[in-house]
Parts: sequence; structure tokens; C-alpha cells
Amino acid sequence: EVVEVIGTRIHPYTKKEIAYVAMKVNKDEIIINDPDLDLGMFVKINEITNYFTTPLFDKVIEYLNKLN
Repeated sequence: EVVEVIGTRIHPYTKKEIAYVAMKVNKDEIIINDPDLDLGMFVKINEITNYFTTPLFDKVIEYLNKLN
């Protein structure tokens, strides 16, 4: 279930378009059925910094700050 579309950007290092979406997972199995999607990744809020080696998108930081 989509909670909020946080934003999109062209990643500064990979130059790929990335969409950031806050979601609520209601099932044990997640199926992404979008032929235009190259790669999807679901990250738990409390583990988000474990997955990124570059600075977080400012809109993601703003979203996370709203949760606190």
C-alpha cells in the first residue's frame, strides 16, 4: 500500500532515474508487477542507512524527519 510518493530524481552518481515511495507492507510476499521497473528494493525505515553508500536524497531525509 502506497503511503506517500516521496519524490523522483536522476541519481547524481548512476545517472538513473529513481523513484522514492513510502509503502506499508501488508503481506509476507511482495510482487512488483511493472515492466518499466528495472530494480525494486524495499527497505525498513530503521535499516535505511545500511543500504546507501551515497548521501540520501534530501526529500527522503525530510520524510524520515517527519516520522520522528
